[in-house]
Amino acid sequence: MFSRVILVAGALCALAFPATAQVQDTAAIIQQLQEEVLSGRMTPEQLEALMQTYGVTREDVRQRLREAGPSLGPQADSLLAADTLALDSLLLDTLRVPGISELQIFGRSLFERATSQFMPVTMGPVPPNYQLGPGDDLVLILTGDVEAIYTLPVTREGFVVVPDVGRVAVNGLTLDQLRNSLFTYLGRVYSGVRRGPEATTFFEVSIGSLRRNQIFVIGEVERPAQYEVTSVSTALDALYQSGGPTEHGSFRNVQVRRGDRVITVLDVYEYLTRGAATGDVTLNQGDVVFVPVRGRRVEIDGNVVRPGVYELKGDEGLRALLELAGGIEPEADLRRVQVDRVLPLEARQPGVQRSLFDVNVAQLLDGEGELVALEPGDKIYVFAVAEERRNTVTVRGNVWAPGVYGHEPVLRLRELIERAGGLRDDTYLGRAQIIRLDPVDLTRRVVPVSLLGDDDPELDEYDEIVVYSIAEMREERFVT
Repeated sequence: MFSRVILVAGALCALAFPATAQVQDTAAIIQQLQEEVLSGRMTPEQLEALMQTYGVTREDVRQRLREAGPSLGPQADSLLAADTLALDSLLLDTLRVPGISELQIFGRSLFERATSQFMPVTMGPVPPNYQLGPGDDLVLILTGDVEAIYTLPVTREGFVVVPDVGRVAVNGLTLDQLRNSLFTYLGRVYSGVRRGPEATTFFEVSIGSLRRNQIFVIGEVERPAQYEVTSVSTALDALYQSGGPTEHGSFRNVQVRRGDRVITVLDVYEYLTRGAATGDVTLNQGDVVFVPVRGRRVEIDGNVVRPGVYELKGDEGLRALLELAGGIEPEADLRRVQVDRVLPLEARQPGVQRSLFDVNVAQLLDGEGELVALEPGDKIYVFAVAEERRNTVTVRGNVWAPGVYGHEPVLRLRELIERAGGLRDDTYLGRAQIIRLDPVDLTRRVVPVSLLGDDDPELDEYDEIVVYSIAEMREERFVT
């Protein structure tokens, strides 16, 4: 939900910089507004001062909200009502308006792009367990003493007719089983067909073309209909052909019905996250692929690998959700994961309809913390660690490589200057400054040092060293 700030920040920038006078740093301003609102570093007064700098009034913001009223829904009026509403509240409330989310439903992208990735084969080879049936075409090849090739369609009764041999029942057999049968049938006519090294006539049988089945894909799918698929098509193939589940359809409970019973349940997440399609079965004539309404669905955003909207099943909680989202990013703050929840009807009071609580994910992932159950509609945000760094010292001024350096337990001034590339030729050696932070009252004081002689004080954490050039220390000369 936090990503919605881009919408409002974009509106502010569009107001501040008309199309005829766009500036190059508009994207930077959007990024700045986003970071400031989310981090809480700016007070309402500072944000309003920023608006004045950009030439944007609060009424301009409200005008944008009026224009977006239909998309904001019933909360638009409440957002526009209060004249004293501070800018940060206005921005954050707009972020939480339902229906404006850039998070994608996990799994939807699999079915959105047209591709031949899931188009099943229409002719051999076939899986070893493929069972022959009416509508299949077989190819029989004889070599050796007899040279011949025959195309053998499987009749409705489930047999093929081999020239000079007669009828051979094949319905329900695999290719390996059929080969065993053909040794008997062909051996009666061709004396060279036998097992072992004495054989002088050899044969091979394969699939020429596959039969096609009529199946049904119904429920919460994009294109529910009757489909004609090949005999090796699976439930996943049928889902792809029908456009996949809608935004209200389930990805975790796709049912394959054969007659009056459910023969398997397909969990598309298993395929997407682990590459396992254990519930995917080959479809038969008349099978029904049914996609029910989705189950419990939650959102996760922030510092996870795959932010998005996920469907949970059974007793899956926060730990399972983090696994579905691909895990956490290295910069995630494991002590601060927030769950924003809509209270159940019986727990709601006037003005109290949502709750927010933090979770220590570090303990949860270690298996020490209690399992965190999630409710439908929960919004989870994984925060990043703070940008501030400890154990640092800074050197600036007349050195070759000024910047921020790591602070060690015993770090002295001259060692730091060496790390910074050493002093420039025009350095003023008589005086440098250490600006030191007092950890008690957080004030700073200046400690003068000399770069001449043996003066080499030990540095504290957060020290800032300033090295001057001769020109900076020389009194300015001028003539009037």
